Amino acid sequence: MADAKEQEIPTEHGSYKVEPFYDESLQARRRKQINALERAASCSICCLLVNFMYLFYRLKVTVGALGGHTVQEGVIAGVFLVMEWANVLPLTFLHLLALSIRGKVRYRPLLRLIGNQAPSIDVFITYCGEDIDQAMNTIRAAMFLDYPLDRYRIVVLDDSASTKLEDRVTALKSQRSELYYTSRKSRVVTHSKAANLNHGLRFVNNLPGGPSEYIAVLDLDMIPLPQWLRAVVPHLISDSALGLANPPQNFYNLLDGDPLLQNLASGYDIVEVVKDSSGLATCTGTGFIARRQAINDLGGIPTECMNEDLLTSVYLDAMGWKIAYVPEILQIGTVPDTFAKHLKQQSRWCTGLSSVPFIINGPGVPPLTAKQKSGATLPAMLTGLPVTIGIITLIAFPFLLSSGRSLVIYSDITQLRNMLCLMFLQVSFGWLFGYFESAATEFRVPINNPAPWIAILPFNFVALSKMLWASLTGCGIPKFTPSGCAADTRKLGEIRSLASIFYRAKDALWANGGLFYIYVVLSVLVGVYVSLRSAFQLCSDRADNQILGEALLSRAAWPSAFRFWQTFIAGGLIPISYALFPPKRLSPEEMLTQNPMNGVLYPSKLAMDPKRLRSAQHQSVFVAAYVWVAFGLSWYL
Repeated sequence: MADAKEQEIPTEHGSYKVEPFYDESLQARRRKQINALERAASCSICCLLVNFMYLFYRLKVTVGALGGHTVQEGVIAGVFLVMEWANVLPLTFLHLLALSIRGKVRYRPLLRLIGNQAPSIDVFITYCGEDIDQAMNTIRAAMFLDYPLDRYRIVVLDDSASTKLEDRVTALKSQRSELYYTSRKSRVVTHSKAANLNHGLRFVNNLPGGPSEYIAVLDLDMIPLPQWLRAVVPHLISDSALGLANPPQNFYNLLDGDPLLQNLASGYDIVEVVKDSSGLATCTGTGFIARRQAINDLGGIPTECMNEDLLTSVYLDAMGWKIAYVPEILQIGTVPDTFAKHLKQQSRWCTGLSSVPFIINGPGVPPLTAKQKSGATLPAMLTGLPVTIGIITLIAFPFLLSSGRSLVIYSDITQLRNMLCLMFLQVSFGWLFGYFESAATEFRVPINNPAPWIAILPFNFVALSKMLWASLTGCGIPKFTPSGCAADTRKLGEIRSLASIFYRAKDALWANGGLFYIYVVLSVLVGVYVSLRSAFQLCSDRADNQILGEALLSRAAWPSAFRFWQTFIAGGLIPISYALFPPKRLSPEEMLTQNPMNGVLYPSKLAMDPKRLRSAQHQSVFVAAYVWVAFGLSWYL
C-alpha cells in the first residue's frame, strides 16, 4: 500500500480524496506483530496435541491405579484431574482460535482524507458526572481537530445535568460556534450511555442542516489526536458496505508495568486484529465513526445491554453492515485510577458480555443467522466459562490440599516420569505460545500469568451470577453507575497520604473485598503446609529419597498443583497490597503536556513510553523453570 496512489472517491455528497498513509516505524512494528501471531498460531498445534496427550494419559493412569488406592484417595485424585481438564478447556478454545487464523492475519491499511472536501460529522462526547476538567480537555481537543471546521459539529451529551459543565461549554462557544450542549435532564440509569447517544441523535435532527452523514463518539476521558477524523472516515468513504469503523483505545495513566493489566493490549493488538482479518470486527465503544444511515437502520443505539458497543456490532451485522478495525493510535484516555473503580468496570464488562446470548434470543431483535448468533455468543462463553471454572477451582483446591492425600495416583515410577515428561512438554509449548502472544503486544501482556485475572475473579463471578439470576427470573439486568461516578472518588495519591491505619484497613478488608482474599491466601497456604507435611510424615521413619520425592510430587509439588497455588496466592495478594500500599502513578504534569498553540493537554512521551508499560515476566519464568527442574529431578528418583 505504500506505493498506492491517491484516489478520488465519488459519493452522493461529493467527491473525496483519499490516500494511503505510510509510517516506516509502524510498518516495521506490524511486521513483527504478524510474525509473532503466526508463530503463536503454529505453536498452538503443538499445544493442542500435547494437552490432549497429557490429559488422556493422566486419565488412563488414574483409572488404572484406582484398584491400589482407597476410595477417598481415588475421589481426591479424580476431582483434581477434573480440575486440570476444566482449566485446560478455555486454553483449548484459545488454541483452536489461534489455529483458525494461521496464515490469515493482516492489518487494515491506513488511510488519510485529503483536502477540505469532507463529509459532515456529528461528534458526540458523552459525560455522566465525571471530572469536569478532564471533560473540558477532551472537548477542547475535539475543537482543534485537523478537519474542516464547517464539516463537523461537537455535541456534549451530559447525563448528569451539570450546570457547571453547561456554563463552561457555553463559554467555549465563542471560540467554536458549532459546539453544543444538551442534557436529558434525567437520572442516570443502567443503559445511560446508549440512551444518552440516542438523545444526541434526536438532538442533532433539530440543528440547522439536520443530521450529519456520520456520527463520531468519544468518551469524556478519551483525548482525540488531531488526525482522528481524517484517519477513520476514509475507510467508510472507501467502502459503502461499512457501517462503522473504529480505532483502539490507548491509555496514558497506566502504572509502571501495569500490574492490573488495564492496557487491554491483548484485546486490541491481537483479538481485534484477528477479528478484522476474518471480517468479524466489533465496535470498541469510543473513538468510533458510524454511518448515520446504519445507525438509523438499527433504530438507534441498542439499549438492552450495558455493552452497547458489542450489541451494536451484532445488530449491524444482522442488518448487513460491516465493521472495520483501524489499527492506529488516534485516541488516548484513562483507566480507572482506584482498585474499586477497576473492579466496577470489570464487573460491568463481565455482566454486559455474558448477557448478550439472552438478549439476542429475546423479542425485538433483528433476525440473526446461526453464524451470527454463534459469533455473538462466543465472547460470552469465553467470559463466563473461565470465570465459573476459576471460582470453583479457587474454592475447592485448598480443600484438596488440606486433605493431605495424593492429588496424583499411578501404578509405578515409570508412569510418574511419563506424566512429568508430558507436563514438561505442555508447559514448554504453552510458554512458547504465551511468549509469542506477549511479543505481539510488545510484551505489555505477561506470559501465561493469570494472577491479575484471579484478583478480579470473585467480583466477576458475583456479577455473572447476578446477571444469570436476573435473566432467568426476568428481573432485568443488574444496574451499574459509570466508573467515574463510583463511590470511591479519592485518587490514589490521596489514599497513599492517609495517616490512619483504620482507613487503610477499611480499604483493604472491606471496600476491595480484602477479607475474601485473605481467606484465599491463608487457606491455600494452610493447604500447602498440610500437603507437604503429610509427604514428609509418610517417610519420617525411612530416609528414602525416592519415597519422599514421589510423595512431594504427588501432592502440592505436582507441577499443575504448584501452578494453581502460587497463582492463587499471587492473585490474592494483589488487591491487598494495592489497598494497603497503593502504587504511585505519574503526576499529571508527567503524564500530560500542554500544546502551546491551543492549550490542549496531550499525553507525554513518558506516559506512552512502551518500555515503561512492559509487564513483568518473572512469574511465568519461575513456573516454567520449576516444571523443568521437577522433570529433571524425577529421573533421580
